[in-house]
Amino acid sequence: MSQTAPTTDVRSVSSRASLWLAAVGFLLIASGTGILSWFPATRVLEVTVQALGILLIAIALVMNWRSHVARWGWAAFIFFLLGTLAYGVMWSEYAIFPDSFDTAEATQRSLVIVGVGYLCAAIGMFLLLWRKQRQLKNAPRSGELTIAATFPQLWLFGIGALLSGAGMFVWLIPTASKLQHVGLDIIGWALIAISAIALRTLLTHRVGRVAAILIILAVLVYWAHYVLDVLPIWAHTDWRQPARWTSVAFVFAAIACILMATRKR
Repeated sequence: MSQTAPTTDVRSVSSRASLWLAAVGFLLIASGTGILSWFPATRVLEVTVQALGILLIAIALVMNWRSHVARWGWAAFIFFLLGTLAYGVMWSEYAIFPDSFDTAEATQRSLVIVGVGYLCAAIGMFLLLWRKQRQLKNAPRSGELTIAATFPQLWLFGIGALLSGAGMFVWLIPTASKLQHVGLDIIGWALIAISAIALRTLLTHRVGRVAAILIILAVLVYWAHYVLDVLPIWAHTDWRQPARWTSVAFVFAAIACILMATRKR
């Protein structure tokens, strides 16, 4: 049996309400990121908006926990949820203690928290690989939802998340070269982007062609902000300029969720 052939209903398992909630969450993150990059003086509002956006996305994930657990398994679901919440913890700390925003200690904690979040996502993806391997060895139990993504697609995403997580810890090492800081992030997100592009057919079946394109564009734009940040013409002394690109990626993700919600019957 081909790994790419779905054996179950390939429509999105997320409910319409959770998709609308995720769309609002992505829009809040995009708004907070964009405003913060242009108007850093209103810092408390911006980081609070981003923390709230992450919380809404986590709630949207939990709202469909039965479907996700049936498809991914409990362990993978928990690690994906923890990876999502890690970003919320980072922004919540800045919202509670706004004076710590530009301090070295808070920056290091943020890098560690985000790095752990990436590692949780990588572990979740490797657990999916293990689950798919079991499914191929043993016929699925009645009613069990199989994992339609191929092994290479899952490996690319998992290794990409792992490298991006390691890249966060590289930021803790002092260096005069920005490329050394973001090198692993560029490679990691490039692998994630390749995985997303390879998944385009499956994404199209599940969420529709336009939403699938927007998801892929969101990943590509997020990867591009790392690449542009190390080019001499784009290089900036802080993170505000590339943050404007990440806000575009989150807008694409929000629109994709809206399209998915309107497509649901």
